[in-house]
Amino acid sequence: MARVDVSLTDSRQVDLASYKGTLDFTPENGYVIQNFVPGFPDVRDNVDKRPQFNGTNDRTAFFGAKAVLLNVSLASELIPQGSIRYGMTDYDLEVEVRGWMLPELRPLMRWRRNGSQLLRMKLRAANVGSAIDLTRNRFHTLALAWRAPEGINESDELFAETVLPGTTGTESGRTYNLTFDRTYPASTVVGLKIVINEGTAPACPMITFFGPMTQIRIENVTTGKKLEFIAGYTLTSGEYLVVDCMERTVLLNGEVGNSRYDKIDFSVSEWLELIPGINQLRLYPGSSSSPASALVEYRSAYL
Repeated sequence: MARVDVSLTDSRQVDLASYKGTLDFTPENGYVIQNFVPGFPDVRDNVDKRPQFNGTNDRTAFFGAKAVLLNVSLASELIPQGSIRYGMTDYDLEVEVRGWMLPELRPLMRWRRNGSQLLRMKLRAANVGSAIDLTRNRFHTLALAWRAPEGINESDELFAETVLPGTTGTESGRTYNLTFDRTYPASTVVGLKIVINEGTAPACPMITFFGPMTQIRIENVTTGKKLEFIAGYTLTSGEYLVVDCMERTVLLNGEVGNSRYDKIDFSVSEWLELIPGINQLRLYPGSSSSPASALVEYRSAYL
C-alpha cells in the first residue's frame, strides 16, 4: 500500500516567540493524507520567432518555481487518548493548519514516499481550500497549495567535504632521453576533491573558507566554473568567509553586516554549482598556510 510522510518545519530561528516548531500530517495528529503532488518546476521559456521563417529560436535552459499540493482530511477522532492533542476538534485542526499558511512564512516541507529517502523543499503559501462532507458530517478536507521558489527537492541529509589548498595549473610531465624519447604528459593537478551530487538537478553549495590565505580561488574542474577573489584580498588566520552560492551572499565570519561581496572578481567568476554526479573541486589561493581550507556543504538536488 502506498504511503507518503509529510511534515512542515518552521525555518525561522528557534528562539523567536512566534516559532511554530514542526507539524506532522499523521493520523495520530488528526490528519489523513488523501493526495500529495510534489510538483515539477515551471520551465522558463526563452524563445523568439525566426524572422521570415517557420519555427522559433529556442534557448530555454532554466526552470523556475513549482506548485506543491496537499489534500488532507481532518479526523480529530483518530487522535489517541492520552495525547497532548486529545480533545482537539476538526475546527481546531483547521485553525492550526491555516496558521502555517501565512505568506510571510517559509516553512520547510519534508516528505518521503514508501519509506524512501527523506527530501525537503522550502515553501511559500499560495492557497487554502476547505470542503465539508455534509453527507457523512464527518470528514472535513483541506486542499493546501504552496509555491516552492527554488523549484527543486533537496536531500534532507547535509553533506560536507573539506578541500585543501593545492597548486595552480597542471602537474608538469617529464621527458626521459633514452633510446627513444619517452614523454610523460601533464596530469591533473594534485589536491582535487571529489564531491558527488546524487540528485538529478544542479545543487548550490555553501562554501566556508578558513584563513590564512590570499586571493581565494576555487574551481569546479568538471564544469570549468571558477569563483575568484581579487588579488589584494587577504583572509587572515582565525577568520573565515561564508559564501552561499544559492543566496549569493559573502559574509566575513558569517556576520550579516559584514559582507565581502565586493571582493569577488566577477570578470572571471561565476557562482559555483554541483552538477548531478561527480564534481572535481580544487582550491588554489595565491598563497596559504595551515590551517587554510574550504568546507563545502551541500544537499543533493532533485527535480
